[in-house]
Amino acid sequence: MHYFKFAILLGLTLVFLTSTASGQTDLIPPETQLIFIADTNSSGDLVRMNADGTYPETLVSPLDTLLTRYVIGADCSQNGIVFTTTSGLYRINSDGSHLTYLLGQSIFGSPAWSPDGTQIAFNAMFSDEENEIYILDLASSDVIQLTDNSFIDEYPSWSPDGTQIVYAYADNNAQGIAVINVDGSHQRRLTEVTAAETHPVWFGQKILFSSRREGTFDLYTMQPDGSHIVKLTNDAGSNNYPSFSPDGSLISFSSNRTGSYQLYTMNADGSHVQRLTTDDAADNYNACWLASENQFPVAHAGQDQTVFVANRASVFIQLDGSGSFDLDGTVDHYEWSLGDDVLATGIHPQIQLEPGWYPITLTVTDNNGIQDTDRVIISIEPAP
Repeated sequence: MHYFKFAILLGLTLVFLTSTASGQTDLIPPETQLIFIADTNSSGDLVRMNADGTYPETLVSPLDTLLTRYVIGADCSQNGIVFTTTSGLYRINSDGSHLTYLLGQSIFGSPAWSPDGTQIAFNAMFSDEENEIYILDLASSDVIQLTDNSFIDEYPSWSPDGTQIVYAYADNNAQGIAVINVDGSHQRRLTEVTAAETHPVWFGQKILFSSRREGTFDLYTMQPDGSHIVKLTNDAGSNNYPSFSPDGSLISFSSNRTGSYQLYTMNADGSHVQRLTTDDAADNYNACWLASENQFPVAHAGQDQTVFVANRASVFIQLDGSGSFDLDGTVDHYEWSLGDDVLATGIHPQIQLEPGWYPITLTVTDNNGIQDTDRVIISIEPAP
């Protein structure tokens, strides 16, 4: 990996717009709002609106600020909105205040907040290099280069535990979705096709992405290991820029099924598609969801296990809580219990069990003390 040093200008506040044709000032709670890019007359504005499509409000308009180039990509978290333009990387509060310049000197693509809010992943071209994946550490100002290939790497998204990044790649022979550890190790491809695949988003035990493997861009999900690919959309338009709602029940995306690119939502299984934006003169895309209230952690106790043993011997069982996550914080504690008895703590503990049937509960606690539980069934049976 390569390290760079840049100055983060935390004190630079720029001009922004907060106009709305409706004059509405009392917006519904932030957890039901979307941030997206509206491209009209080659001006990519950063816009906020309610998740039902009402009360759009421009937060940043490059034509009326010191930002001389249009907005390319954006991502939302409790730490604000991070977005890129062709002139740099910026951060802004969700209410449109404190627009801050973070990085420049390059062509930037899609940014992504780390789960703990301390780092930002993005793709960029520094000097004469190809488009690569980088991480900006906000505390140290270090820029860490993750990928170093002779082809395009873009659209990064963090794993829920912050240890891996999924991204899209394209070389001379194939395109697809790949994953790399945040220390630069274990780079591997999840998909490898001849058609374009873009915009991966990692949520829980699913990776959502857009693919043209069947002719037009449609949305798909798969497991983090690349298995169980499921198609969600199926229409004549191109469907891109997907994003999960904070609770994972909805997906927002951009589609040109009616002409220009407009924003839509649908259930996480692809049902109940609804159009949100109605301005056919603008291309609307790259939506992310705002959530200012603390989100509950999600416990995932792993797959049920059945183990066969000879002579009714006891056996060591590896438990797996690595699928647990917290969208707006960290999972700080993992506790495994059987009834009222605590068996173990940690993400991957080993426990010793005699033959029997064991409903084991995983309780996870986030950095705000909020808990969630999940159950895994361990069955130890005599060998047939």
